[in-house]
Amino acid sequence: MNAFDLHTPAMTVAIALLVGMVGQSLAYHLRMPGIVILLLFGVLLGPDGLNVVDPSVLGDGLRVLVGFAITVVLFEAGLNFDLGQFRAEMPAIRRLATIGALVTFASASLLAGPLLLQGTRSAVLVGALVIATGPGVILPLLRRIRVRRNLQMILEGEGVFVEGIGAIIALLVLHITFVGQDSPAHALAGVVTGVTAGIAGGSVMVLLLRWRRVVASGMEKAFALALAWATFVLGNAASADSGALAVLIAGMMATNSARETMRGVREQKDMLAPMIVSAFLVLIAAQSRVADMAAVGWRAAAL
Repeated sequence: MNAFDLHTPAMTVAIALLVGMVGQSLAYHLRMPGIVILLLFGVLLGPDGLNVVDPSVLGDGLRVLVGFAITVVLFEAGLNFDLGQFRAEMPAIRRLATIGALVTFASASLLAGPLLLQGTRSAVLVGALVIATGPGVILPLLRRIRVRRNLQMILEGEGVFVEGIGAIIALLVLHITFVGQDSPAHALAGVVTGVTAGIAGGSVMVLLLRWRRVVASGMEKAFALALAWATFVLGNAASADSGALAVLIAGMMATNSARETMRGVREQKDMLAPMIVSAFLVLIAAQSRVADMAAVGWRAAAL
């Protein structure tokens, strides 16, 4: 094997990690959300660009990396949702997470058919997929843009809540529209499993973090991420696609049942998680094919 072959799993991950951190640094200096730069870098370096990063060489390893990145994003979102801080803004957050989500779902579904030239089932699935706001996008924007404190709390809370609700609705719609007849019941069972696994994972996390003899000082954040990853994997093992909901619930439960314990975890800086998430965004963008994006370009923009 050529030692300088770029298309090996090790080289692909190394380049994605390096490019991811360069992209985050550039975004910081340009005062832009990191995701914008990372997606551009991914497309530029992907097979349809300079052909430096080819995610296909990772095989099943890409699923593992994606799973860890999802765990980090959702766990951080759950940790940041302290009900004590959001209590005053809960009526607005509830309306955005319920009525707002339904309006997005319905309007996007109705428009996706004629604009994207999709059948009814695909259009409904598109509507479900665009419900989630994404705390990974909202929170970096709020760190750059000065808004009133109450508006910031509303947007942060909506991002976390709608992320979970959007994932649940998308999963249900996928099973109802594209899978077998018993799939709605199976999807609902997955939701119950995700909530149960999240409560169990959050309880274990709080118990172990409170027990000072278990976790060395300064390692609480890394320990919590390891437990979150275990919750994600075990949730998926118990019921397919329930791990994401489980890790979100675990983070929310932990931060609201042990605020003093989890405050230190939230405040600790951890560079491993941002590095993995940055590499994940580069790899996901590199998977995108320019021809596919061009085919729905103006239609997607109109939607």
